[in-house]
Amino acid sequence: IIHKLCLAFAVGMKLFQDQRGMTHQLTGLLVFALAAPIGVILGILITKVLDSTALDITMFVINALATGTFIYITFLEILGPEFQTRHINQLYKTTAVVIGFALMALVFLEAVVSTQSTALMALVFLEAVVSTQSTGSCCSSQEYSCS
Repeated sequence: IIHKLCLAFAVGMKLFQDQRGMTHQLTGLLVFALAAPIGVILGILITKVLDSTALDITMFVINALATGTFIYITFLEILGPEFQTRHINQLYKTTAVVIGFALMALVFLEAVVSTQSTALMALVFLEAVVSTQSTGSCCSSQEYSCS
């Protein structure tokens, strides 16, 4: 929700600065407001209609388009104009960009590690359950302790 709030603010500011008139601003606002619900509906329809192989290919293409969109917006719409102005020292801007990318990489790595540890915990739990069902005791293995 916070991401949507920031995005709504940015889109609202761009539409406010737009000099093409109220009709264009309202059209942009309507498209922005309907994009998420239409995306959810399309996502539900795609997952219900397609088989697993077609769904995997479709998800790959959609993720590739989303990633390309983020890369385009980041480097051409945000960072490009920001580095063309000389109001702030370029070294400060470059440092801020590097720190931002480093923080996002750390967030990504933490998500990967937590996902792997969650998956590992699930595997350990599953192995304990299987062990319990086959022997009747969860203490049959030296690796697990029952308290």
